[in-house]
Amino acid sequence: MTAERIYFKARAIGYYHVEDSRQTGPYSFAEIEITQLDLVELKEIDAFDFNELKTGLFHKPERKIKAVRVFLESGTYLKEDIRDILFRRIEKTDKLTVEGQEWIGFTADAYFIIERKIEVKQTLIPTVNRRTIWPFSRTGTTTQTTTFDTKTGSSTGINVDPVATAPASPLLGYLVLFLCFVFVFGLFFGFGGGTLLFLVLLGISFLLSFLGDRFPVFQRIFGVNFPLWNIIGWIFIFFSLLSFGTYGPDNGNISGFLLGLAIILWSRNAIWLRRIGQLSFFIVMLMFLANSGILGWLEDIPEKTKRKKYTEDKEFVEEDHIKFKREKDTVENDQGEKVVREKLMHSLNWTDNYQMNHQAVISVFKQDYESSEIKRNRSEVNETSALRYWNRVYAQLIYDNKEYLEQVIATFNQIGKSKQLDRKGFADMVVSGIQNIPYYLVHDLSHDDADRQFGGFITEWHNKGGNCLEKMKYGIQAPAEFMGNFKGDCDTRSVLLFYVLSRFKYDVAILISEQYGHAILGIAGDYSGKYKEYNGYRYFAWETTATNFVPGVLAPDFGNMNYWKIALTNN
Repeated sequence: MTAERIYFKARAIGYYHVEDSRQTGPYSFAEIEITQLDLVELKEIDAFDFNELKTGLFHKPERKIKAVRVFLESGTYLKEDIRDILFRRIEKTDKLTVEGQEWIGFTADAYFIIERKIEVKQTLIPTVNRRTIWPFSRTGTTTQTTTFDTKTGSSTGINVDPVATAPASPLLGYLVLFLCFVFVFGLFFGFGGGTLLFLVLLGISFLLSFLGDRFPVFQRIFGVNFPLWNIIGWIFIFFSLLSFGTYGPDNGNISGFLLGLAIILWSRNAIWLRRIGQLSFFIVMLMFLANSGILGWLEDIPEKTKRKKYTEDKEFVEEDHIKFKREKDTVENDQGEKVVREKLMHSLNWTDNYQMNHQAVISVFKQDYESSEIKRNRSEVNETSALRYWNRVYAQLIYDNKEYLEQVIATFNQIGKSKQLDRKGFADMVVSGIQNIPYYLVHDLSHDDADRQFGGFITEWHNKGGNCLEKMKYGIQAPAEFMGNFKGDCDTRSVLLFYVLSRFKYDVAILISEQYGHAILGIAGDYSGKYKEYNGYRYFAWETTATNFVPGVLAPDFGNMNYWKIALTNN
């Protein structure tokens, strides 16, 4: 059985229901479910590409639409389950409310594909006498084709003359396969020295395989006689060079590389290459035993694996002064309906810089916590200037999260009122609370890539007990994410505090320093110490990543205010 793809254009008439909707800046996105669909004015057209049709207002369903009525010219219709369909020029018509759910009518131009299975009466099964390189090579050898007659059940064999093949055809196949390896290795392992050397060796191997296919002499010399040993040898080379690129040369990865090379030579067709491989294998094994290399290599594996595969055990922070729990809460949605939503709650105990003790339950809804991450990952900032770039990033995060932080605002407001805090005392209560949340380094790379880029800093950080979050777009968590899991670094904290204090009418700013690779909060008011002047305001520097820091005081390593710039203000 085979399938025929038939391409159609029609007029679509139906109803859809909005399952989920979200806002990203000025744009709205909706996930819809199409519950009824009729296709009329059916026309069979030439084959098309869905991607070329995605212009103007369009919708490409991700799921199959079941029981679509396809109306024929006779007035009858067929029911089809259609997956490959795209709607263009969508227009809303009417609305229906069924069992409390709103369904929206629409019409649109529809482009779709229907596959029909076709029974083949004759089957041709070619069998080629020598191996080929999928998908590009075809050999010039004789091909025998067997023909089956479906009526008589008999079969006949036919010899078909060789088909001429361009000499570059198998080479192109090897080249495409090699480029796929390059892409995958670059994506997952980067292009360090070890990875590049591995790809060079792999390229040489592919070239020898190509020459072996074209010229028998190369096959007799370099062809593989023991495929399993050949694979084992490449595994040794791969992990040895990966270790070399990550940690530098040592006895373990050098010996592993030589061992893998010896096994690959041992697996070749030529007897003299096999002898060289065998001799090399025993020499390397003697080196292992003499230098205890194999023992040292195996002893290093747990430590290296621990450094490379750092993972945080818990999604949400818990420490002696921080307790985490989940709780269900009934709230009203925008339509006035009561719904049950899950809260992420951290109970935090801390002492501020005026030696007052505070306790607060800081919470966000789990749905808002997840939506905040989605919005951050979908946002795009394109600026060449570092200052303008971070201005846009911080402003976008605040804009996307302001509706998610009402419970946080209410919590701090209640503490301020119950303890009758003045302006300076209230700001200190808020900032010192955030200072008491454990520090998490947040970066946009994987642990391994960051370790390579920053010269082993990530490994050193983890070995000292430091925690981090990897692969976070912009290298920052949005405010609702931070309040949901209590994991944040300098600019994560500064952005949150900027928004919270802005809501209470404080004049605040976010200061960044490229030289220090750091971000801090700036606050205007009756303070003394280090400050940055901007638009007539003196913004006193306030460190947010460590306790006991007050406005105007910075660590000596960050104390030169000429290195600080104002990235965002609320004035």
